[in-house]
Amino acid sequence: MYETSVSNLHSAAFQWEGMCMMNPALIERLLIIAREAELAGHGGKEAVYQTACKELMMAKPTLLRKIKQVAYKAPRKKRADVGTSALTYDEALKISAVITKTFRNNGKKMYSLERAVDDLRANGLINAGYIHHDTGEWFPLSIDAIRRALYHYKLHPNQLRGATPCVQLKTEHPNHVWQLDASLCVLYYLKNPGKRGATCDTGLRMMRREEFNPNKPKNLDRIVNDRVWSFELTDHTSGWIYAEYRFGGETTKNFTDVLINAMQERTKGREQTVGTILLKVRYWLRLRLLRYVDNWWSVSLKAAR
Repeated sequence: MYETSVSNLHSAAFQWEGMCMMNPALIERLLIIAREAELAGHGGKEAVYQTACKELMMAKPTLLRKIKQVAYKAPRKKRADVGTSALTYDEALKISAVITKTFRNNGKKMYSLERAVDDLRANGLINAGYIHHDTGEWFPLSIDAIRRALYHYKLHPNQLRGATPCVQLKTEHPNHVWQLDASLCVLYYLKNPGKRGATCDTGLRMMRREEFNPNKPKNLDRIVNDRVWSFELTDHTSGWIYAEYRFGGETTKNFTDVLINAMQERTKGREQTVGTILLKVRYWLRLRLLRYVDNWWSVSLKAAR
């Protein structure tokens, strides 16, 4: 858009400079010639231009260039079917899926658009064509038309594989936005490491690489329910962090408990806080504080994927 605007400004400046170099009599005569050519219609403009070239003693390209600088030309009329395509959305989806599926990890494309369209047509999965209104004949869409349709539906592989836009959040004040997320730790809680009557040890244990690796899946299955999850809650404005370690994974109970504990008073004389908006990875939660009575919180959570 910016480059187009700059180009239009340069073109307008060039035309204005050309007009300034002409005298008023020439400008008036060029306008009359342009009007006569318009009235002459298709097939009669050439005679008007030839007569004007002899009168003004200039070549035809020069005459047409000067007429373009001084005369108004109506914009080209748009087609009635502008913005539409004979390629349906479902067909575009199939074409895009076939091409995207063949991309390698290094970004190399193994399936061209032409080949994908030909193979899908051969298997009867897409039509990718149109019927002529006058003759009733079926004509296949060109590859360029299909490519434009993919861009129109925003299904072209170049669009789908583009980088995700990064937008930085802006918060108005502390406790405006809280962020909450959970991650799996490399620690697990070993309930009974001893054997045959040994003393029960409930301390944290590190998952050693030599014991827990893809070649020993049974060891991981044995302690899958005892692995530790880290829940972190942070205030976006101040950077305040509250963390808890829990078992059971990303459950509703764990998230609710961590959220309630973060809002409770932990130091006497310190004012409790509550966020207005809670941002969870993959989820948006709208948090509104309704009432605080007898040291318990009543919270309304409205979640949307």
